[in-house]
Amino acid sequence: MPYVTEELWQRLPRPAAPAPPASIMVAPFPAPEPAWADAGAEADMDFLRALAEQARSLRAGARAAATRSKRCA
Repeated sequence: MPYVTEELWQRLPRPAAPAPPASIMVAPFPAPEPAWADAGAEADMDFLRALAEQARSLRAGARAAATRSKRCA
């Protein structure tokens, strides 16, 4: 995928000044745009992430319980 990424990056429109780096490998990491922050969306994603984690835990617990052999002592 590095070749595809480089090709896409080279084709992005860029301003003439200052001169862009020759490669994505030497380009600076983009800085976050404060105007794009959305606390509501972050809260929604935190909720969905926690929900998915709980669902995986329940599924894993049910599978473990179903595969245990029951021995009568």
